[in-house]
Amino acid sequence: MFWANLKHAAIVMAACVLITASGRVTADPVATATPARAAESDLIVHEWGVAIRQQTSHGSVLSSPAELVSGLPSFVVCQKSERTLQPQGWDKPVIWFHGPDGIKVNVRVMASQGFATANFPSAELLTRTFSHSDRKAMMVSLLTESAGFRWEGTLTREPAQKVLEVPKDHWWQIARSAGGLYFNAKDASERFLFYEATAFQEPMVTASVDANAITLHNAYEAPSGQAILLLNSADKHYLRVVETIDAKGAMILRKDEVTKVARSGEDVVAACAGQWKSFGMTGPEAEAIAAVWREDLLKPQRILLISRMPAKLYEAMFPLTISPSPKELVRVGMVFDALESQSEAPSWLPDLPDIQEMLAKAARGLGSNDWKERDEASRELEKLGNRARDTLEELVNSKDPEVKSRAGVLLKKITPEVSAPAHEGTDENDVVIHAIK
Repeated sequence: MFWANLKHAAIVMAACVLITASGRVTADPVATATPARAAESDLIVHEWGVAIRQQTSHGSVLSSPAELVSGLPSFVVCQKSERTLQPQGWDKPVIWFHGPDGIKVNVRVMASQGFATANFPSAELLTRTFSHSDRKAMMVSLLTESAGFRWEGTLTREPAQKVLEVPKDHWWQIARSAGGLYFNAKDASERFLFYEATAFQEPMVTASVDANAITLHNAYEAPSGQAILLLNSADKHYLRVVETIDAKGAMILRKDEVTKVARSGEDVVAACAGQWKSFGMTGPEAEAIAAVWREDLLKPQRILLISRMPAKLYEAMFPLTISPSPKELVRVGMVFDALESQSEAPSWLPDLPDIQEMLAKAARGLGSNDWKERDEASRELEKLGNRARDTLEELVNSKDPEVKSRAGVLLKKITPEVSAPAHEGTDENDVVIHAIK
């Protein structure tokens, strides 16, 4: 998972401190080493990540729905949380480096509002202890989870260690194609640092849909920067590029204007790459990111609002420190808001089949005597996602145990679980470092 959910990025450290879960600051001996062969102004760092926003019975959440998340390579190190409810995931945060050959760097990223879930190359794991209340057991226990990652390595133009293999059509290969320096860790070299982490943060740019228009809202105190409204019917693509939405402002996009001219799939991908460039990514980086998400950007029967999470909020979610301090640090966290889940949105998709007929047929199929028909009905309902929510919420009350069970499983699949931020402990040794094995 962004969210995660594609189907679901923080980078290096300049300050020689380690911030504990309680907020106290202690010396970080690993970060005090003086980097070699590079002045502070020689390093350029670019990072990107994506989160998916969707409507659930818990309200609006950022997540990484399975349909928008590609699998991770087997060599990626994954962490698990003991929380029963998960916060909101950011998918594929990738950090690229540019600069002179031979720079030695220390990089640290924290999941200040949630927990860190995956990383590569292997990093040192920062952990946090927090209290957990079990209402059923009437007790409070202490749990430990991953709070962030720290990497040490050398940046070079050619890999110093083995570059691990991934399939040619995997998104990881596309991310490599953006160029940049290799990050050489102890056991592997890679074109970038990769991590995934979770956070609690609503996007600032949102949309409301009615029969005739989509209104874009910017709740933040600064202009939004470029936003894209993308509408895919069965075989046509429509898009509207908005250069910015004023601080605390709104913009109305009329349906007849948005759907006036159909665009090609290449136009859509190019516009999305242009959006990443507008926020500071290089041309090759922007093209690689758009290529990673191409399938999801062009998926039929979809309306997406694509906007940036404000840089200050992204930094608060995933504090990043890098040593030596780069002369340029660009961090872009983009939100994909799936508007087709809104009740008025289907009328914007003219080639959409009769949803009610599809839902009724699938609902009947869940109770079929033929297990193949039941499985097919389950797949169809899962594909419909939030559009099937009302039907599934009715079916969980069915007297047919098979229908009731399958509907319950499907509801869980399309409904990301959300919890309040964990209560962190206060011991100054709460955040500790472990080598990931």
